[in-house]
Parts: sequence; structure tokens; C-alpha cells
Amino acid sequence: MSEQNYRKKLFLIPIMLVCLIINAHSIVSAEEPIPITQKMKTDIIDSVTAIINEIYIFPEVAAKLEKHLKNNLQAGKYDKFRELVPFVEQLKTDFYEIGQDRHLRIFSLSREFCAKYKSNEEAKEYFENSYFEESVDDHGIKRVEIMPGNIGYMDLYDFIKSTNEFESIAAAMTLLSNCDAVIIDLRRNGGGDGGVVAFLASYFFEERSRLNDAYIRKTDSVDQYWTFPVPGAEAFYNKDLYVLIGNATFSAAEDFAYAMQAQKRATIIGEKTRGGGHPIEMFFFINHYVSIDVPNAYSINSITGTNWEGTGVHPEIETTFEKAVDVAYLKALENLLEKADNDVSRNKIKWAISGLQMKQNPVDVDPDIMQKYAGDYGKRKIIYKDGHLFYQRNDKSTFRLYPMTENIFGFLAWDEIRIEFVKDNNAIIPEFRILHPDGHKSVYKRN
Repeated sequence: MSEQNYRKKLFLIPIMLVCLIINAHSIVSAEEPIPITQKMKTDIIDSVTAIINEIYIFPEVAAKLEKHLKNNLQAGKYDKFRELVPFVEQLKTDFYEIGQDRHLRIFSLSREFCAKYKSNEEAKEYFENSYFEESVDDHGIKRVEIMPGNIGYMDLYDFIKSTNEFESIAAAMTLLSNCDAVIIDLRRNGGGDGGVVAFLASYFFEERSRLNDAYIRKTDSVDQYWTFPVPGAEAFYNKDLYVLIGNATFSAAEDFAYAMQAQKRATIIGEKTRGGGHPIEMFFFINHYVSIDVPNAYSINSITGTNWEGTGVHPEIETTFEKAVDVAYLKALENLLEKADNDVSRNKIKWAISGLQMKQNPVDVDPDIMQKYAGDYGKRKIIYKDGHLFYQRNDKSTFRLYPMTENIFGFLAWDEIRIEFVKDNNAIIPEFRILHPDGHKSVYKRN
């Protein structure tokens, strides 16, 4: 298979690793409840178990689930349900009780949704090819930032397959291309498509590298997934990569983290993930107002020989959700400091580290000392108010100062300068200096 055809296949694969907070095809509008009869319950169970038996990756589990649902039906355990949604929610619970698979799921559909499509196949085709193009407006990327010390940061909420997703990731990576290290935040990422995972991963490998494969039960075959040439990727080949994960990281997001960890291409930081390693296929039953996600494959990593299903991805550096960004940021800076080969680079990195430490470890300064710093220094003012110091220039905006030491103060959202108050031999403050990352100082005398 040619590289071009391979890449086309990779982007258009029907197997999806999808998990959103509200699953895209499970939305039920605020309409009259759909009543459910005993025959409808039987038809739903017969229809969904037929598909599950046909393609679910573990046939023995599929058979066990079918038996469990039909026994429940026959024993009258579903008799109390008179409406569709509560019945489907019970089936969802039963699915997980038997399968212990977070990707094996059933959803209720609204009348409005089902009225749009003439067939189950039409609904499925819409979701596989059009839904995410039309509905995803933020394209997964919540924030891209270049942090002090030239560390790139991208907060990626999903790996949804859409043209805009690829374009947005490419644009973000272009912005980060001159950074010295990269942090990719997947702590809130609930999954998406394997093609998008491979696209992002391809930025970080110079050689064609094998990611996570997928064994497909129905065809008894293994699909291999590899990185491929991406424009601009050469800027990232030698950059340190840090991937943040948490207990909301799921499915395709775990796929990315697990592959990078197995390849020893990234440092994984945060909390253990949820543990969903089975690609899925969607099926719709318009006449019954339900749809199901059925894992038709399971992931296999060529290095570990296994996957993260049920166990999650475990970080090398464990920390809380709240601290993960700072931990990764400090780790990136410390690694860069070790490799720095000139004083200018070392000073800039040390500057960034001290700024992070200011935020992590606040310093208390005696209010009497801070009051001595207050005053006019040329066109600049230092104001003491309510136990804090503020910096004002030319009677314009005022910025709060945060102590780093007794006489050096910084800004939380403005890391390009810091202020150092200078004492003379009589403990009088005749001036302050504005410090810059490159060592340059500007002196301002007290009026």
C-alpha cells in the first residue's frame, strides 16, 4: 500500500475511539417521554444482542450478556419500566455489569432525531462522516500558550475527526514550533478518532514509528498504525515532550499517552486514566429509538504486547490534577537548564523557574517593610494598599506585586520584568530597579 493511500485509510477509518461527556448520538430532546411496550423491550434486546454477538471482540462475553438480558426480561426485572429512557439506562448498567467495558454502551434517541433518517445506515453514515464537521466549533483545542522559558503548552479537549481539527492542530503546532519543549494537556480529553491521534503523534517522530495496533475480531486481522510525514514536524523531533493525564482522560486520549509512553517519547505526568482501550463501531436502531457503541477491536501495543483497557495509563510522575501543569512546567525547565550551554539561556531558564516558584511558594514580607517601599519614583509609583504593593506607570494601569524575596517582587501575569528595591546603609529606599530576564537593569530614583 502506498504512503498516500495508507494515510487516506488512516484518516477515514470507521473504527472510532469516541467518548464525549454527552455522547453525540445519545442526545434526547425535551419532548414527551417515549412509552415502551413489552414487545419493544424484547425487540430492542434481540436487535442489540444480535449485533454484539456478531462483532464484539470477546464472543464469550457477548453470549453471557445476551443470556443475562434475556433472563432479566423473562424474570420480569424490566416490567416496571413504562418509558424508553429509564429502560435504556438500566440496560446500560447491565452492559457494564457483565462486560466491564466502558466502550460497550447503549443510548436512547429522541423522536426528533429518528425522524431525520430513513434508515439505520443513513444515521450511521451521518455520524461517521458529517456530524463532527458540523457540530464541533472549538476543534478540541482550548488553549495554546508559550510559557516563560520558551515552553509550549496546548490544552487539547478531544481528538474528534474533522477537517478543522487537523487544521487547528497544525496551526497550534506551527505556533509552538520555536519552543524548546512542549506540554500537551489531555487531562480533560475524553477521546475521539485514531487518525487524529496518529496525526499529532507524527510530529514527534523523525523515523516512521509504530503506534498502537488494533485486532479486529470480525476479520481476524490486525490493523497497524504508524506515524507518517507531517509538514513542519522536523521542528519537534528533538524536543522534550510532556503529556498530562487524569481520571477524565479516556479512549483515544489514552491511546496517544500510552503509545508515547511505550515508545519512551514523552514523560507522562498526572493521575491514572479511566482505562478504555477498545475501538468502537456505532449502530443505530431508528425504529426502536436506540443506538449502541460496540467495541469491534482491541488495541495492542507492539512494544508492551497489551493495552490500557481496564487498567488505565499510569504516569511516570504522579501528581494531582491541580498541580499537573506546574509539575510538568518545572520538569521541562529543569531538563532544559541541564542542557543549556550558555549563560544567556541559563539565566532565562532560571528566571522562569523563579517565577514558577513565586507562584508555588508565596513569600510573606513584613507590612512595615513594604510600606517603606511605597512612593513616587520618577513617573512610576509604588502603592501600598490593604497589605499589598502595587506598581503603576504614568498614572495608568495598576498591577499587584508579589514578593519573591524581601526586596524582589514579580507579577503573576507579566513575567517580563521584576522589581528590586535597593536599600542604602541607613535602610532608606533611594531607588528601585526593573530587572529583565537577560540581566539588563533599569534604575528609577525615588522623588
